[in-house]
Amino acid sequence: EPDPVGSVIQVPDPLKQIFLIRIRYCRKSGFGPSLNEARKLNHQAVIEEDKRNKLPPNFQVRQERTKWQLEEIEAKK
Repeated sequence: EPDPVGSVIQVPDPLKQIFLIRIRYCRKSGFGPSLNEARKLNHQAVIEEDKRNKLPPNFQVRQERTKWQLEEIEAKK
C-alpha cells in the first residue's frame, strides 16, 4: 500500500484537456489550416494590442494636434 503523504498524484488540467480535444476535432474535421490561420491572426492582434498599450495615454491627442498643426502650416502657404 503506497504512502498517501509521499505520493504525488498528477491531475490533468481540465482546460488543457478541452483545448486538446478541440484541436483534435478540428484537425479531423478538416479545419487544421484554418485553425492555424486563426492562431496567426490572434497572435498579430495580441502584438498590435501590446504596442497600443505601451504608448503613452495621450498619444492619440498628440497625433491629432500634430496633424492639425501641419494642416495649419500648409494652409498658410
